[in-house]
Amino acid sequence: MGRCEGCQEEETVEHVVLRCGGYSAYRQILRERLKELGVKEFTLKSILGLGSKAQLRVLVSFLKDTGIYWRVWVVADPYSRTVGGGNAPLSRSPTTVKL
Repeated sequence: MGRCEGCQEEETVEHVVLRCGGYSAYRQILRERLKELGVKEFTLKSILGLGSKAQLRVLVSFLKDTGIYWRVWVVADPYSRTVGGGNAPLSRSPTTVKL
């Protein structure tokens, strides 16, 4: 992935999901939503275990809310900061994902 835009540490899955201060508000929402689904531990193993479709939706919402989804999973135009060079700007507002 390279370096984290916020803190310049190596942008690993562990860094993004568990440690980066830039994502702490989104991480708290992720933690609360997973807890509602019965996920007891907030670890990479429990988060990425994807025990249900609902858990996957929560994880994808986190990735979209932080903008990571758009940088990693969708081809984005780095100059316009829009998805695929279109008119949809990258957003950091909470997202609901329906799968």
